[in-house]
Amino acid sequence: MNDQASTTPHKRGHSKGKQAQPSPDIMEENMSDPKGDCPRDEAISEMAYYLAEARGFEPGHEIEDWLEAEKRVSSSAASPENRVAVTS
Repeated sequence: MNDQASTTPHKRGHSKGKQAQPSPDIMEENMSDPKGDCPRDEAISEMAYYLAEARGFEPGHEIEDWLEAEKRVSSSAASPENRVAVTS
């Protein structure tokens, strides 16, 4: 008698409707800067604050301010006076 049930691999922990959770190691690798001390993010945050201040902190423009601040910080980082000379 051939008992296939004992040799068939079972999917443990996988039931319909449940999604596999990433391991803590993978989650830690994907965290960009958990302490919040990234200079670029700080610059964007500050710029977004000044943009909001300039229009009187009118609510409803937070995302708009953040995206504009990202653009301005990125463009200032790419400007020629902010580039580092590479020497060989």
